[in-house]
Amino acid sequence: MLNEDGSPLSKGAGRCIHFEIANRRSFSVHCREPYCLRDHICPDLSFADVCNVSAWINNCVGHRNHAHFVRFLVSAVVGCLHALVILVASFYHAIHVNYYVRYGDGSEPLVMLTFWTLIAMVVASAFAFGVVIGVGGLLYLQLKYIKNNKTGIEEYIEQKAISYRQEEDCDWEAFTYPYDLGWKRNFREVLFSWSGETNGNGVWWPVRKGCDQFSLSREQLRQKALKRYLARVVVVEKGFRGGYFGSVGYGCRMFFCQPFSEEPRLKVTAGEEYVITRGQRGWLYGYKLDNEKLKGWFPRVCIRFTDKYPFQTEASKESSDDTSTSKSQ
Repeated sequence: MLNEDGSPLSKGAGRCIHFEIANRRSFSVHCREPYCLRDHICPDLSFADVCNVSAWINNCVGHRNHAHFVRFLVSAVVGCLHALVILVASFYHAIHVNYYVRYGDGSEPLVMLTFWTLIAMVVASAFAFGVVIGVGGLLYLQLKYIKNNKTGIEEYIEQKAISYRQEEDCDWEAFTYPYDLGWKRNFREVLFSWSGETNGNGVWWPVRKGCDQFSLSREQLRQKALKRYLARVVVVEKGFRGGYFGSVGYGCRMFFCQPFSEEPRLKVTAGEEYVITRGQRGWLYGYKLDNEKLKGWFPRVCIRFTDKYPFQTEASKESSDDTSTSKSQ
């Protein structure tokens, strides 16, 4: 996919060997196949951008089977809720069976429980209640995503777009999320097609007026460029042994305010240099200056900021080289 000036709009898919289509498409590390509309994917805990919810069906969830997955969630919640109502009603009649025998009119059901049937009823009720709560929460998130026609990743991009434009020195044009067509049409596109599958081919999508197929991709590339430009070098002054419990030595607040993600807590040693790209509540995320593959979170109190911005230096050099080239011509 090329921009109007011939530059590529598509992005590489990281560890995969395929080429990733720029608009709403990604790659599954678990299945080794490209898929559309990434959000709730495979049970591969090493892939930080996924939600790991479809381990229940042992399959990736994307554009082609999203509608089927939502219907599966609906059936699971409705079925377990129905079973829970029956079990609770049966238990109620069982504990009041003597009352019905003495004072009932004969129309009430008489439920007799033995010890083992009572245990089975309690266990079944607990499982049904757990499914209603757990899968019901997941169903709520899915319906929310369908209502807004927005995956978790796309929601994150939009939140960053809004946040950047609230800065006083930001001169970027206003950003409009291109895929939100109104909740009625959003539901129609996903759940109410004649084929039972999500409408569209998974590559080209209907967009709002004033947007195009690559509006979101351009915004994402711009955010990545800004993130790279603002990356800063820090020096480790106090070592951190890594792991989720490694921050206990820095206080309870540091331990309980850890980022809510599966990304690793990186072991750092005094004297090492890291490039940080983002932060959150006393924690910083970055990679080692001489080894970009070594990356993760570590406490803010462990490091000292420097005045080095490596990618700003590169940009300045490229700009000066372009200027000198144009002058020589």
